[in-house]
Amino acid sequence: MEHDSTEKKDTVFRVLYLFCGKPHKSDLRAWLTRLAPGFKCTVHVREVDIARSSEDDLSGEGLWQKFFTEVGEGKWDAVFLSPPCNTFSRARHLWKRSPGPRPIRSKHYPYGFPWVSAANKQTLGEHNFFIFQCKRMATTAFKAGKIYLWEHPEDLGRVKDTDDVPGSIWQ
Repeated sequence: MEHDSTEKKDTVFRVLYLFCGKPHKSDLRAWLTRLAPGFKCTVHVREVDIARSSEDDLSGEGLWQKFFTEVGEGKWDAVFLSPPCNTFSRARHLWKRSPGPRPIRSKHYPYGFPWVSAANKQTLGEHNFFIFQCKRMATTAFKAGKIYLWEHPEDLGRVKDTDDVPGSIWQ
């Protein structure tokens, strides 16, 4: 049977998902795959997270450079960014009432308290690096005319019954 060149093929929609976490039943790939037929397209999702593969370690420049190039060249139609948010967590500001880690950043110290321990300083450095790289990726996608989405907790302001205002990437 000959191929009819006038027959319309499904469009392939390519998504780069950075910091996707471990796979689960209702993750982004599952929903995009489920919705794709209604849009007459096929979805290809490249999920990147150290929780899935040691080759997907975003803590260095190498993998980022590869993805900046690919996004800038238009290889991906959309980029979904979901960097770690635990150093921004409001729960850390409840340490006086319940056990748990103490805050390590705030609205007044968005990049981290200067007095944190060496271990927390290393964590802050890595998470700040992720935020800066994600900002750069969003800019790269925008300049390439591509879609980007960034998932991170909203800025809820002051923590109830405290004077603490957690840091937020949205401030």
